[in-house]
Parts: sequence; C-alpha cells; structure tokens
Amino acid sequence: MLIHGQKAKKKKKVNWHIATVNALKIDLRDYQNILEYETEHSLGKGSYRIDLIVVRKKSPEPISKTIASHFRDSNIFEIKGLKSSATIQSYYRLIGYAGIYINENWKNNQLTSKNVTLNINHQQQ
Repeated sequence: MLIHGQKAKKKKKVNWHIATVNALKIDLRDYQNILEYETEHSLGKGSYRIDLIVVRKKSPEPISKTIASHFRDSNIFEIKGLKSSATIQSYYRLIGYAGIYINENWKNNQLTSKNVTLNINHQQQ
C-alpha cells in the first residue's frame, strides 16, 4: 500500500546477457585457460549482434561439463530472458547470424560450419 507522497519502487531489470555470461564463466572456470568469451559481437556494418561467442582455443584437453562438452572452435549463443521466448524465428536468426559470422571469419582461421555450434539459452522461472 502506498502512503500519500511515496513513490512506488520500480522493479530492477535483470541483464540476462551479463548474468548468463557470468554463470557460464563460473561453471567453466576449470577451463578458463582454453576458453575466451566475447559478448555483443557486431556482425558486418549493420546492427546485427551475436549475444555471446565462446571461443575454444586449440587444446587436446576435453571439457567434461555437460554444457560445453559439445563445444567446437566457435560456439554462438542466443540468450533469452524470462520475458523473451525462444521461437522458430530466434532459431532462424541464430542460423543467419552464424552464416554471417562464418563468412566473415573463414579466411582468417579456417572457420567452417563444421567447427561452430549454435546454442539458445532461455531463462525460466
């Protein structure tokens, strides 16, 4: 109940991208020497952005954590918060972003669709 003259408290918004990246870094801290994290990666000259790319450095060391056991050279994440939904459009957008990313990087480091994974991370209550 509000008393006359008091303002209602605003709910704080959670930045799901930062929260997800930090949770992933904590979960995979044993592999910090072979993983690099890049957030909000810009594609081309437009406004397209990949939420998160986890780059796995060349290493024979296997990753036993379930979330990363399938990781390849570049691992692209689309992050959805509580109020966002993972839809078929999200899936196709992720595929499109991956295609642009591969096209931009294939000459420099021999990146192909065979060494890229696509991941949708959806927060649930």
